[in-house]
Amino acid sequence: MMCLLLLLTACKPALVQTKTEYRYPPAYLLEPCPIPAPALTMKNIDLADYASELQTMLRICNTDKTELRNWRDEAAK
Repeated sequence: MMCLLLLLTACKPALVQTKTEYRYPPAYLLEPCPIPAPALTMKNIDLADYASELQTMLRICNTDKTELRNWRDEAAK
C-alpha cells in the first residue's frame, strides 16, 4: 500500500509559476541626440559644413530610433 502512495505522488503535475520579465531598450538608444552648436561667425562654406554635420547627426539619431523599432518588433513576436 505504501508503494502505491509513493507512485501516486509522482503523477502530480508540476507547479507552474508565471513570471513577467520587463525588458527595456539599451540605455545608449535612449540618450538624446547631440546638436552641434554653430560657430558665432560663419561664412558660406562654414554653413555648408554645419549643414553637413547636422545631417550626419540626424542619420545617427535615426539609426538609434530604427534600432528601437526593431527591438520593439522583436519583443512583440
